[in-house]
Amino acid sequence: MLIEDERKIADFVCDGLGARGLSVEHVDNGHAGYERARRGAFDVIVLDIMLPGRDGLSVLAALRQQEIVTPVILLRTLERPKMRSHAPAWERSLRRSSVPT
Repeated sequence: MLIEDERKIADFVCDGLGARGLSVEHVDNGHAGYERARRGAFDVIVLDIMLPGRDGLSVLAALRQQEIVTPVILLRTLERPKMRSHAPAWERSLRRSSVPT
């Protein structure tokens, strides 16, 4: 399952996995992604962190709270430098803490 709102990225992932014989169910927002993921049986969930409606980390936390243990691959895409200022505070903090001193 792919939960990704950016069409180009979703198409790229779906096409790539489809070319390898895998079927991918795609949902383009956090609310619908959570509902579908909690009702379905998937081998893996590819989950964007920055989603409309409900962010990816919130979706993941809710799935784990429901004891859904499907493996999850988190996607993070910040294509343009100006988008970096929109990164969540935890992510900015993580980047700062990983820089060698």
